[in-house]
Amino acid sequence: KSVNLKRIIFEVLRTFSNEIKNDKIKIDLKIKNKTKNVQGDRDELFQVLQNLLENAIRYGGKKCEVIISLRQAETRPANLPKNSWPAVCIEVSDNGPGIDKIHLGRLTERFYRVDTSRSKESGGTGLGLAIVKHIVNRHRGCLVIGSELSIGSKFSIYLKENNSK
Repeated sequence: KSVNLKRIIFEVLRTFSNEIKNDKIKIDLKIKNKTKNVQGDRDELFQVLQNLLENAIRYGGKKCEVIISLRQAETRPANLPKNSWPAVCIEVSDNGPGIDKIHLGRLTERFYRVDTSRSKESGGTGLGLAIVKHIVNRHRGCLVIGSELSIGSKFSIYLKENNSK
């Protein structure tokens, strides 16, 4: 089915409206109006965005800034299947503490936690990014993770454009 990611972004933001308000989190939306829909399962893609936004809020901390962008992808990541191009890119980034590079390769492993004491304290199970990766892979897309300590983290999802009219 054809899925409108812009609509999903706004639905996910509504589910976190209390946390965003209470923690004084700044949300910066960078959504290109001409972005095409993607082929996929609406509920699963909702869960992907929900998990990414929840992580940004949880680990970014109070008063952090979260940027959510949606655009046509300009370049094809190496791990995106060739038949999944052209693609749409959705990114969730924060200006939180960031993640040490030694952890980046393992972030999508089930039950893997960067900081176990902090994850348990905030209710994390270590499954969110494993679920994200699984859903994105099932949609023949890819997940690209970037982070720098003291600067923040960026999670980019690439999904094939829906070319049907």
